Amino acid sequence: MPIFLNFNGSILEVGGGNNPLRGGNGEKISVNMDVSDSPLVDVRHDASVYPWPFNAETFDNVYSAYCLEHVSWRDVRKYIAEIYRVLKKGGNAVLFTPNTLEQCKWVIEHGGGDEEASKMLFGGQEFPNHAGAHKNFLSPEWAKRLFEEAGFMDVKIIPHPATPTDMIIQVRKKGA
Repeated sequence: MPIFLNFNGSILEVGGGNNPLRGGNGEKISVNMDVSDSPLVDVRHDASVYPWPFNAETFDNVYSAYCLEHVSWRDVRKYIAEIYRVLKKGGNAVLFTPNTLEQCKWVIEHGGGDEEASKMLFGGQEFPNHAGAHKNFLSPEWAKRLFEEAGFMDVKIIPHPATPTDMIIQVRKKGA
């Protein structure tokens, strides 16, 4: 199943940090919003602080790899609503995130918990004050419902082809 990110349109990358999206010849192709002070960050902003510093309907696409799970379960709807708000009508979003349901199955299949299981379920926690901890549970069914509740259409949840305990969420904003 293809990822419907339109690399010809404007892209907001949420949480790109030191590794923003790059085009075929290596050039940075997104507006990189991240909490870090990396020189590769275009807009320094904590994605869990709302509203994000963009006008409504600014971007054709939103891309985020492994950020959604770091948002508190209390705020995950606000985060998704911000993606919806900053997308243009007909815009697309693609998010990579752990599939906590598959992670739990992996832990059971591998005989219970250990350091690897803890890291998988609770995140690397590399950032100060354990900001890297996973703060919400996402299964394909729960993710689909959250994005549909926010008004997205064409919600597709697919297993990550290289990491079976992760998933890719693809959505489209109504309109145009």
